[in-house]
Amino acid sequence: MWPGACAVLTDLQIAITDANAEATHDELPWVMADAVQLRQVFQNLINNAMKVRGDQAPRIHLSATPGNGEWTFSVRDNGIGIDPKFFNRIFVLFKRLHTREEYPETGIGLAICRKIVQKHGGKMWVESAPGEGATFFFNPAKIRGGKKMNMRPIEILLVEDNPGDARLTVELLKEGKLTNNISVVTDGVEALEYLRCEGKHGDAVFPDLILLDLNLPRMDGREVLRNMKEDPELKHIPVVILSTSAAHTDIEQSYEAHANCYVTKPVDLDKFIKVVQAFNEFWLTTVMFPRQAA
Repeated sequence: MWPGACAVLTDLQIAITDANAEATHDELPWVMADAVQLRQVFQNLINNAMKVRGDQAPRIHLSATPGNGEWTFSVRDNGIGIDPKFFNRIFVLFKRLHTREEYPETGIGLAICRKIVQKHGGKMWVESAPGEGATFFFNPAKIRGGKKMNMRPIEILLVEDNPGDARLTVELLKEGKLTNNISVVTDGVEALEYLRCEGKHGDAVFPDLILLDLNLPRMDGREVLRNMKEDPELKHIPVVILSTSAAHTDIEQSYEAHANCYVTKPVDLDKFIKVVQAFNEFWLTTVMFPRQAA
């Protein structure tokens, strides 16, 4: 499930408690959208539901429905409802339906929500009636920055000579929320052959991301990184160093060679699992890669 839903409710927990509100959610999907802005849309809609309330304690529910290759999100409340003749007005900046004395709305939140959704190429609308609450719908799925997203799997090249570490890393990455394909090579020379589609790697799939160990046979990771960053065809690929070395010289040299990130690989199994899961959470859910954004 998309962890942003839990994060939104956590961020608003104090306000939810103060309003004596109840906020629930179904399992929400991952979509290719700006995570921060999607989070803001949910926050604004939940805040709006708590502000424009009736006599009952606010009850708010988040859900999502698939259809036509995209997801439609919804935020339902049990508030005072909206007359259909005002459906367009509520999305206009600074256009309020009520006085500040009646409800503490600003006339900004819903306008921002619609603008964010439109920026993602989607649309936003509301279904409601006076006294019956309101349900806001929006569908930003498959869209980012107004461009259609290619939902192909993320291609990862893992350069690791330890079979146990490689197997565990692959298994943990496969547990991620986004589909990824992982190719594994075991030494530095083979890594460059893979990237240049040479020898047995003539049909290799160009990676979106590389996980690179430093201490490799035939050619170490430092040399692989230098070769990559000197190659116009390869230098743009993000490289994450995943090494047992915590030496300052290795860290400094890796960043000087333009590594995008340096992660120390713990010896302890539980800590190693947490490191890969944290990597998965950030690099495979939040980060956009060059070919995805094209």
